[in-house]
Amino acid sequence: MELVKILQMPDVKEQLLKQGAFALSTSPEQTKARIHKEMTQWAKVIQDANIQAD
Repeated sequence: MELVKILQMPDVKEQLLKQGAFALSTSPEQTKARIHKEMTQWAKVIQDANIQAD
């Protein structure tokens, strides 16, 4: 069974939601774009809040 089919199964979706997660069925290119967008957004939040790594 391919991963997309497994991630669409109701019991799998339910378990993911219980853990605060959800599955997206996207292409590698879409995933790359989403990660880039989120990194850009979080970088701004971190910079604006002057958050430093210990």
